[in-house]
Amino acid sequence: MARRALILLEGHRGNGPLYIHAAQRLGLHPITLSADPTQYDYLAARGAEAIRVNTDK
Repeated sequence: MARRALILLEGHRGNGPLYIHAAQRLGLHPITLSADPTQYDYLAARGAEAIRVNTDK
């Protein structure tokens, strides 16, 4: 069975956790694409997947 995901680009300490929580409540797998995922401590705390990408180009 295919897994549904919510893809987020970068993040924000204010609304990022809200999006992650809402995605999980809806049964979606949240994935954040970020140049530096370590700056978003809520990603690890909420068990969200983070992928390092070059967001400058």
